[in-house]
Amino acid sequence: MNLRAIHTLVAVVEAGSITQAADQLGSSQPAVSMALRELEEELGVVLIDRGARPLRPTHAGLALYHRATRLVADVEALAIAVRSAAAEKVASLRVGLVVSCAPTMVRRLQQMAREVEIRTGLTPDLLKALVAHELDVLIASNAAEEVEGIDRRPLVREPFVAVLPASHTERSPDLQRLASEMPLVRYTARSAIGTAIERYLRRHGIESAHRFEFDSSESVLMTVEAGLGWAITTPICIAQTRTDVDRLRIVALPHPAWRQLYVLYRRDEFEASAERIHALVSHHMLDALRAAFGAKHWIHASIDVGSVNAG
Repeated sequence: MNLRAIHTLVAVVEAGSITQAADQLGSSQPAVSMALRELEEELGVVLIDRGARPLRPTHAGLALYHRATRLVADVEALAIAVRSAAAEKVASLRVGLVVSCAPTMVRRLQQMAREVEIRTGLTPDLLKALVAHELDVLIASNAAEEVEGIDRRPLVREPFVAVLPASHTERSPDLQRLASEMPLVRYTARSAIGTAIERYLRRHGIESAHRFEFDSSESVLMTVEAGLGWAITTPICIAQTRTDVDRLRIVALPHPAWRQLYVLYRRDEFEASAERIHALVSHHMLDALRAAFGAKHWIHASIDVGSVNAG
């Protein structure tokens, strides 16, 4: 016995006509008749006296009708309660953030639930936590397409850029020459961004002394600002730090490369929260980029945030 069949019975009894019941249900007369016959066959009783005009329920049909009306009302009330709950703050939410997105994001995410637990770290560790139900939603650079049961929404597509000490004034530096003159300030190879940068260097035959390696963008950029090396990073990584971009030289890479961030969540769970996080973080990133680079910096035209151009 399914809810649709019970709803059909209620409509027929109240309308006194299969045709009118079909109109009310947005269905066809044959579909309503079939639903009634299947319900009668399942219960082994006749529910509607089809010889009467208007149609009326049998004794068994009337008994089912009285119970069914209460059931239909309960289901409708349940649907309203669920929609209301979805519109309110959830009781608790566990969010994972890659380190490059973490510093200025925490306060915004506090708006999402009465209790928000935020965990930062490297993408591989956070993805394992999401799969193990230790996190509800994750913002990361890995689309996790190979992981069963994980859905995703693209959040931002941004270019990798070269970051040099402000004393370097060339518009398009030769990275191989630059790498021979000063060390590359690296992200740890355990991070997704560090792995992507190392892959880029190998692809283009760029070798640099291995002297500095950090987990955070803050440390990478402070080292470059001090004139101790150069780095490859992204605009979002820069915007999430307290770095003054006027003390750095930020230039496009001679061979463009891109980073994509996603909002990840377990299929059929926390989808509404993931959508809200997507909207919240998209606007936050736009604000952070404008605050870091100003409104007219060339970098904005190359960034796509939540399907909204950063410029």
